[in-house]
Amino acid sequence: MSIAKLYTQHLGEKFSRFQSVLEETGFDEIVIGSGESKMQFSDDMAYPFKANPYFREWAPLGKRAGCYLQISIGATVPKLFLLNIEDIWHTAPEALPAGFDQGLEIVEYASIKELKTHLSKTEGGTAFINETNELGLSADSWNPKAVTDQIDFQRRAKTPYEQECVREANRQAAPAHRAAYQAFMAGASELEIAAAYLAACNQSENEMPYGIIAGVNEHAAVLHHHNLFKQPQTPRSFLIDAGVAVNGYASDITRTYAFDQGSDFAEMIRVMDTVQLELVAAGGIGKCPVELNVLSQLKVAEVLRQFDVLQGIR
Repeated sequence: MSIAKLYTQHLGEKFSRFQSVLEETGFDEIVIGSGESKMQFSDDMAYPFKANPYFREWAPLGKRAGCYLQISIGATVPKLFLLNIEDIWHTAPEALPAGFDQGLEIVEYASIKELKTHLSKTEGGTAFINETNELGLSADSWNPKAVTDQIDFQRRAKTPYEQECVREANRQAAPAHRAAYQAFMAGASELEIAAAYLAACNQSENEMPYGIIAGVNEHAAVLHHHNLFKQPQTPRSFLIDAGVAVNGYASDITRTYAFDQGSDFAEMIRVMDTVQLELVAAGGIGKCPVELNVLSQLKVAEVLRQFDVLQGIR
């Protein structure tokens, strides 16, 4: 089945879930904003925009600000509002992929005043989900916890469309990780390694789901090492944490490598690879995540003892 057809099915499933949220919380509608562009202080340049996850769950318009998704009780389809104003300074805003307009009612608007004419006229009838309150609603209607809690809960169950987006994100990230490893083995700097990753997945830095972590040697021990060195180091060890986003759904892959394949560290990585597969086999539907977390800590501790990182512990 094509990704466009999966998306149409996804809209139907999400719409049904959100109808239940409306019935249980008593609101007439849920309106989700993509977010607004933010200007840098005392400058005419905006920060790179990324739509919030509540909106990306509905529409793959991660780079388009000023969008609103309306789910009204009793309606048959969700309504997508797209800001459309004359602009000679910028390229045309991001559009939906081909075939993704099925299952949506799309409305263009030019101002918040115009947008409000399409919303519920009942006082307190709109649950507005957005970082900022462009609609000027009361505090009880802006990100009401009763609504966001239920939205977060239903997001645990991924639709076939969401699953396919994550799979594709991993498929695109895999060759990029191989390119980063090859760059490390060739003695590249951290910045050059990150550039090799971006080139291999044909993405810009702003399109990454999160900043690339490429740590060589001691930097591999830093959880969030984003200040990438421009000067090559004598390579010993390497950690990369990087993914790819597809329609707002991300892969998140971390790998650790040793330059000397005959070193103790290389052997430790091989043992950890085996332990990781054992942990994967121990998981599954119906398994307790807490027990899996405890098991992972025990197995990692065993590896650290095996290589004398942990000593004096029975």
